[in-house]
Amino acid sequence: YSSTKFAIETLSEGLRFELRHFGITVVVVEPGSYLTNFSINRKQPASLMSKSSPYRGLVNNFFSRYHKTHATEKKHVVSKTANPQEVVAAVFRIAGEKEPKASYLVGWDAKKYYYLRKMMPIWLWEKLLHRTYKW
Repeated sequence: YSSTKFAIETLSEGLRFELRHFGITVVVVEPGSYLTNFSINRKQPASLMSKSSPYRGLVNNFFSRYHKTHATEKKHVVSKTANPQEVVAAVFRIAGEKEPKASYLVGWDAKKYYYLRKMMPIWLWEKLLHRTYKW
């Protein structure tokens, strides 16, 4: 998931540069955590969870930690209680701009994590992630 997000950012940066000549502007909208059906609609191959799968324990461990840190209750680390309409409103606003920026952070947690990552050395950032997600 994180690798895909990074790839989209990088691809979008290249497209923004290459397509500007044709009057096409590419923008990335980076939302934080929102209460959506994203996780509910996640599909896993049946073979991944079969009893013979070498990945079964790893996947179960991941989802156990995920649910503990991404619950809808505010007491958890990543509270997905924000209204996703914030993202829709941001996209409409950005689409109407004459000179949009290359990327936009939407949501308090997206901004928080962006600036924390920029200020911290990588070793401290990784330690924070490991502690947060119990990885």
